[in-house]
Amino acid sequence: MKKLKGSLLAKTVAIILLTATVLAFAVSALGVTFLAVMGVYPDSYQTGKDFALDSLCADYSYRTADMLYYGVGPDEMYTSSNYCFQLYDQNGNLLYDGLKGRTAQYAEEYSIGRWYDYSNLSETLEEEASTAAITPVTTATPTPEAGSEEEKAGTQEKTEQEPPVISTMKGYILKNRVASDNISFALDSYEMAYGLRYELIAIAVASLVLSILLFVFLMSAAGHRDGSDTITPNFIDRVPFDLFMAVMVIAVGCPIALGLEVGRSFAFANLLGLLVACVLGELLLILFFMSLSTRLKLKNVIKSCLIYRVLCWCWRLLKTVGGLFRAFIHGLPLLGRAGFVVAAVLLVEFIYICATEHSAGAQLFGWFVERALLLALVVYLLLCVKRLRTGAAKIAQGDMNYSIDTKYMHGDLLDHANDLNSIRDGISRAVNERMKSEHFKTELITNVSHDIKTPLTSIINYVDLLSKEDINSEKAREYIEVLQRQSARLKKLTEDLVEASKASTGNLAVNLERCELGVLLDQTAGEYGEKLSAQGLELILKKPEEPVTVMADGRHLWRILDNLMNNICKYAQPGTRVYLNLEQKDGKARMTFRNMSKYQLNISGDELMERFVRGDSSRNTEGSGLGLSIARSLAQLQGAQLDLVVDGDLFKVTVTFDAV
Repeated sequence: MKKLKGSLLAKTVAIILLTATVLAFAVSALGVTFLAVMGVYPDSYQTGKDFALDSLCADYSYRTADMLYYGVGPDEMYTSSNYCFQLYDQNGNLLYDGLKGRTAQYAEEYSIGRWYDYSNLSETLEEEASTAAITPVTTATPTPEAGSEEEKAGTQEKTEQEPPVISTMKGYILKNRVASDNISFALDSYEMAYGLRYELIAIAVASLVLSILLFVFLMSAAGHRDGSDTITPNFIDRVPFDLFMAVMVIAVGCPIALGLEVGRSFAFANLLGLLVACVLGELLLILFFMSLSTRLKLKNVIKSCLIYRVLCWCWRLLKTVGGLFRAFIHGLPLLGRAGFVVAAVLLVEFIYICATEHSAGAQLFGWFVERALLLALVVYLLLCVKRLRTGAAKIAQGDMNYSIDTKYMHGDLLDHANDLNSIRDGISRAVNERMKSEHFKTELITNVSHDIKTPLTSIINYVDLLSKEDINSEKAREYIEVLQRQSARLKKLTEDLVEASKASTGNLAVNLERCELGVLLDQTAGEYGEKLSAQGLELILKKPEEPVTVMADGRHLWRILDNLMNNICKYAQPGTRVYLNLEQKDGKARMTFRNMSKYQLNISGDELMERFVRGDSSRNTEGSGLGLSIARSLAQLQGAQLDLVVDGDLFKVTVTFDAV
């Protein structure tokens, strides 16, 4: 098949066969159609013949009426034909007899006075020769209503002398043929078609199928050449498609129109001319479709058109002019652009008013259109500004997932929206980098803490073993006590680091259950009562009589209270009071811890919540600076909130839960 597609001989044979099969299909399909219209199927021979005779007789009769109208004499028509006619006046009198006693196989009567006006024709009958000659008639002057008897008599005599007017014509198809004319050819064709009425159906179907197959082959083979797998256009395929199509329309239309004009009659020569015209038209159509197939394979049907090239050139010109104009507009400041737009609108208004100064209706219509366009522009600007304000508010609130929709935005509005989206992306990247850094820092702390725990455990164990030995030297015992104290401190710091890391990353398991805060605060007061008294601190606990219940993890909640109370013991001013309050309000349960700091607090509450930050700036105490940070992280894990407020030397911590 690949070789056949590239073979010129195969294509030529396919074109010839396609031309023949299409003609065979057209002839057979027309024959079947005509026979079906004539009522031949299945076996109605006489019905079809009567239909053909009626059509032939009517066609000849119409032409006879035309020739009579233009003054052709009856004896000058159809001197040798199987058709003849008779003419009658309005009274039924025979004016002309072309039948002359011969036998007709078909006859039909036509009222030709209804087709044309024959009042301007007269006929002089020659009774001896039984022939008629048509000459113009002088129209009689209408008779006046009033006049002499002589005038009336003269008018009556003139009217009687007027020749009769043609009114009716009878057409005949002779039974015995006297000539080989179109009638004879048509009847012979009918006889042959009737005899092949079923064969024509088979020929139409077979030729149609074969035509489709050949057409598909030619369309598939179009553009292929021997020894090449690529599509190669010929010189016709390089002609601009619209020009090629216009030439093909003319080239196909002219032969077909000429053939139809020539083939209007059933003469053999005329039908042969119609056949030649159809063959030429068909060959041109095959050429057109093969070229179209090649262009479609090359995907250049539209691009090869002259109109497309002209439009592309115009579009490039418009884009260039538009780019220059856009550059000019963008080069102006915002205020200058607004002034330019206002000036342009005013200029258009002035030109329109001058052009419609004599038409108030046109001016009113123009005013309405202009205001409608301005209103649409204002609404568009307001909607875009609303989008920008909403986007800016979302970004200001920290919503890094919100993106301003820039659809239908243009100019400075689009640039501003893109800038806001870029700010959002930049902030999002910075936050991600910060979170990544925090994550790495937490992992580092966790890993280092774990690495420290192993040698630290060994140190603690060996120090404990040394303390149990019988050592007489007081200095050695003092050294061992320092080692025990500092190793315990280091162990506590390591544990706090691991716990802070787990709490901040959410790696701690949380088991929420009902907890009664009043009971926990009583336990806390009892646990730290002696320790507070030892520091010279007075604890004042205030709580409601009814129970206050929250959903929390008891272990983590106790760690929060423990960290806060240890913080108070370390940093509260001796000789002062420590207030511990519990209240329930608006569905919230709040625990408040207040004390006076013995160190000057020159930092904010948020800074104190950071890791390794201590109120003792000299760092003389043993705190690690992780207690408040751990407490806040544990509160967040349980869905609570821990807030710290520093007011002078007043240190206040509030832990808020949802009451249940």
